Amino acid sequence: MKYNWKTILLILSLAVFVGLGVAYFSYLRTINAPNERITENTLIKIEADESTSNIANALYELNLIQNKKLFLFYERSRLSAIKPGYYEITARMSLVDVANLINSGETKIVKARIPEGYRTEQIAAKLSSLGIVSYTDFMTAAAGKEGALFPDTYFLDPIMTGEAIVAKMEDDYSTRIEGMTVSTKDLTLASIVEKEAADSDADRGIIAGIYQNRIDLGMKLQSDPTVSYGRDSNNIASMTVKEILDYSFWKAAKTVEFTSVKSAYNTYQNAGLPPAPICNPGLASIKATLNPTASNYYYFLYGKDGILHAASTLDGHKNNVAKYL
Repeated sequence: MKYNWKTILLILSLAVFVGLGVAYFSYLRTINAPNERITENTLIKIEADESTSNIANALYELNLIQNKKLFLFYERSRLSAIKPGYYEITARMSLVDVANLINSGETKIVKARIPEGYRTEQIAAKLSSLGIVSYTDFMTAAAGKEGALFPDTYFLDPIMTGEAIVAKMEDDYSTRIEGMTVSTKDLTLASIVEKEAADSDADRGIIAGIYQNRIDLGMKLQSDPTVSYGRDSNNIASMTVKEILDYSFWKAAKTVEFTSVKSAYNTYQNAGLPPAPICNPGLASIKATLNPTASNYYYFLYGKDGILHAASTLDGHKNNVAKYL
């Protein structure tokens, strides 16, 4: 029997071609199929020196891809490389979608709102809790910059360094005070006003004016928040980072602490301003300090009614204490 080798080879070639075609379309269908195991958005972090194999393992363990080998094969066929950063993998993303995202460099931006009156340790803890930067890295970069880390809402790339975030906050501060002349003493007093005042901007001006009156007369400021700051600083000095992250700052100072807290920041013990700001004040407190409300007041308190009550004399202040507290 004679075999038509050309026909056989043609049939075999067609079979191989069809087989390859079926395999290819099956491959395309698989890598483009929505991953039903992704039921919620997931934030992942890819390190700068992380291998593709380790990334594939991590994605697979988190159920973000269904097949490690197909992911690695697809990645090797690409011209671009995986870029470090934070990425948000959304529900039902396909393998191709995941690969395209982590190759794009379009990292997830994290919103971080830093309230007025936070001290540096609180900012570091907030950023650490959001997964943006470690507590230690931020504190190292922010050393000696209390007061100039402007409280604001920031949109940050989680791969930013502590130095980059601090620079961004300082730039924000510089932009906000443009046209003003703010000395270190001004910023220090503004930080006290920030912690003393309620939400009323009018109160900030009155409080700033009262403290300026006391400074002019050589009186001690006797500001409770400065005692809290000194006490908290003493307490956290020997704590681990984990303990600091769990620490509650700014608890109201007790009367006994006015004398028991040994700190250069305690304005019940030390005359004049503290050596540096006690927090990072907002723009309203800075403006109030630069433009204090003129008065003959030297004392103030917030009553149980939530209203500021000021007095010109110690006797008047004692009367306010008896009446409103």
